[in-house]
Amino acid sequence: MESFSLEEELNNTDNWEYCNEGNNNIVLRYIGRDPILQKKILRIRKNTNHMFYNDDCLIPEKEYNSLFVDKVLKVDPEMNKFLQDMEFVELTTEFMKKIEKKVHH
Repeated sequence: MESFSLEEELNNTDNWEYCNEGNNNIVLRYIGRDPILQKKILRIRKNTNHMFYNDDCLIPEKEYNSLFVDKVLKVDPEMNKFLQDMEFVELTTEFMKKIEKKVHH
């Protein structure tokens, strides 16, 4: 059985393919071989709305995401069928630069 470093797998742009995007986020699908990451997606916030993200009146992002999942997604029976666990992960600056080039080539 192959051994994978989760950090290496997360930060390898060859393991991710473009899935979709909206105004604030881009979504990538994992296509690597690590069984832990199979069927996972990576949602990356775009940095085009600096003014919005730096507003002191807003709830911090991690808290907002938890509230959104708990108070919106989990209470909707239809959405709850598709919801998986969310986890914050750290990505390297190098990964972010490479994935931007890969997606916007």
